[in-house]
Amino acid sequence: VPAANFQPPFLVPGVP
Repeated sequence: VPAANFQPPFLVPGVP
């Protein structure tokens, strides 16, 4: 799980 996944939006993995 990319670190960006912990940033909003949480439901969208890989979003910077």
